[in-house]
Amino acid sequence: MLLGCKLENVLSVGIPEKLQELSSQIKAFPEFMQEFFSLPAMEGHTLLMEKSPPEVLGLYQQFMKAFGHRGFREVSPSISSHPALTPGSVVRV
Repeated sequence: MLLGCKLENVLSVGIPEKLQELSSQIKAFPEFMQEFFSLPAMEGHTLLMEKSPPEVLGLYQQFMKAFGHRGFREVSPSISSHPALTPGSVVRV
């Protein structure tokens, strides 16, 4: 079980779970997934906002609204060491 906390109006609960959900949705669209994973990480945001299927775009917008760019910064040091996240399930942004 993953734990989170609320500190000074900063929510950390659910960042890895929401990234997993987003990754699963991206995988549901193989052509989009190929394009997404072929990009440098810094170009992922543009592709997600401009060319993603509506299901992916909705999840991405929810993630950004809830966690913003800090969500990716918080999870990136722990991605490789977290047992629930496999390399294929991590979304590069």
